[in-house]
Amino acid sequence: MSNVTVDSHTGGLLVDYCRRVGIDVVIRGARGVADLDYEMPMARMNHELAGVETFFIAADPDLAHISSNLVTAVSQQQRVPNDEAS
Repeated sequence: MSNVTVDSHTGGLLVDYCRRVGIDVVIRGARGVADLDYEMPMARMNHELAGVETFFIAADPDLAHISSNLVTAVSQQQRVPNDEAS
């Protein structure tokens, strides 16, 4: 799609980044209710501060156990998960 860009951002507020580069829609993944409870206040604030809309996409249930904390912990151990039992 010519009007869609995939980007990432680290450091600072997402709303500041959105303002700086002209983003008005953000898509976030949600694994379950706990993720939505965490994300909804931020989505509301981003909308109030800069008019940024947030759309949530439900995660694949088979992958819902994967979190950024888990990925960070695995990467710090320099291990790559696989399908084989160890």
